[in-house]
Amino acid sequence: NNHIESIENKAFDGLPRLHTLKLIHNQFKTLPSTLFAQLTNIKKLFITHTSLSRINGSMFKNNTQLQHLILNDNKISEIESNFINNLHHLELLMLKDNICVDKDFVRQSNRNILSDVFMILMFKCFDNYSSQNNSQ
Repeated sequence: NNHIESIENKAFDGLPRLHTLKLIHNQFKTLPSTLFAQLTNIKKLFITHTSLSRINGSMFKNNTQLQHLILNDNKISEIESNFINNLHHLELLMLKDNICVDKDFVRQSNRNILSDVFMILMFKCFDNYSSQNNSQ
């Protein structure tokens, strides 16, 4: 709840024992692709209520212990399908209330991982499209 507009690439370096990180109610639109690289023991990551618009495929590649990834209430419109490939311990993935998360990423992602993950996905693509067309 700090209204952070940007986070430097090495902001979390030197915190390898961090288990939970909450980046909630901030203003950043992007995150560096290696921001979480040194958080090798993180188990729970909450990035909610931000202006984040894209999830890079390598963003979580070193976070192999991650169990809960909560990405609710952002402005995510693009997710690279390989973003969960190294998350072998992922139990919960939440992408509720984003602009438009491409449903194809589920089909394109590693099915062995997804079969063990409880996902909460709510897609607002149609609602956003309808409201934009009605306002014209």
